[in-house]
Formats: sequence, structure tokens, C-alpha cells
Amino acid sequence: MFAQPGATNLTLPRQLRKPRKGADHDQAEGDRARRPGARARNAQPGVGVGRPECPTSPPVGAEGICRSWHSTGTGTVRLNTQTLQFTAEGTGIGVHTGKAFLRFSDGQARVIGFTPPNLVRLAAEADVTVVAANGDEMYGHTTFTTEEFVLGSAHQDEGQITITGGSGRFEGAHGELDTTMNVTPGTFVQQDGVTWMISQSTLTSAGYVIY
Repeated sequence: MFAQPGATNLTLPRQLRKPRKGADHDQAEGDRARRPGARARNAQPGVGVGRPECPTSPPVGAEGICRSWHSTGTGTVRLNTQTLQFTAEGTGIGVHTGKAFLRFSDGQARVIGFTPPNLVRLAAEADVTVVAANGDEMYGHTTFTTEEFVLGSAHQDEGQITITGGSGRFEGAHGELDTTMNVTPGTFVQQDGVTWMISQSTLTSAGYVIY
């Protein structure tokens, strides 16, 4: 998510110097290893292992046709380095949305790994809104983890988006998407006493949506 070239001498924010240990870390690692659709590192969504497939029995409340899903997009991520709260907004192209707008809101990251002197690994989650070309919307939630990275460097994140509803033709939608986010080096910006890390990213998603 978050980066700046040549930032290896930066002082780590308090949140990144004191990672959670014990049960939280072990649970996060176990969840990642066991989650459906888990892929080998650097695997592309929808290629090889791990692409979510249409379920044999649709989730309770799901109505409609199960459709294969693939989308790509680019956007901007803003991370509060004190609280590790973040947002992301961007645009992309999806097979069932056309040109779409994507937003991650109410995002929160937490430290699940720290290797001295400055390597961190984060777990994050956020609410997701996708607005299709015609204005119909899909809603969901995303969880993902970063690879180990130096604060201020490019990195790759892996996770999932769970679709839980929508409006228009996506009303009542359900789905599971595997995601890969590649984050380029970014910049640190001071605003109202807060240090923000602002990065550009590309997001690729593949899986299924029922609507």
C-alpha cells in the first residue's frame, strides 16, 4: 500500500515499532494459510491455483446467475502513519461493470510481523464500494496482508473481497474475489499534524459474483 523511495533511514511510527505478538499474530498467519483460494506468493488472480469458483450450493439469500469475474484498476492509497487507518480510490475495467469506480473506506491496518531493524508486515481490512458505468453499485469487504517490506518501499499485497450486496442489477449480490495489489513507491505528506503515506497501486481481482 504505502511507499517512498530511499526511506530506509526513516524512524518507524510507534504503531510499526510495536507489533502485536502472540495469539493475534498466530491467528493471522493461520487464517491466511487456511483461507479458501489462498495462492502461492506472486501468483496472478484467476491463473493457476486459488481462483474462487462458483459454489455448488449458493449462499443463503443469493439469487441469480453465478458469473465469472475479472477486473483490473489503478488508484491512490492514503495511510495515516499514526493510526494505520487508510482509504483508497481509483478506477478500472470489469467484465460486468464496464468502466468502474472503486473505493476502500474505513480501512484499518495492524502490524502482524516485525523484523529488526525496519521490516514490517501488515494485515488490513476495509469496506468496498464498486460503482459500475451505469451507476449500479456493489458492496463488500476486503481483507489482505502485505509481504514483508521496509516502510517507504514498493510491495505486493494478497487478499480477498467478499461481495455482500448492491443496488440496481447488483441488488442482493454475493461473491468471492481473490485480489493482488501491487504498490509503487510513494511520498510522505504532512497535513494538519498528521503524516500521510500516499501511494499509487494497481489492483487485479478474479473470482465469481452471483446476481
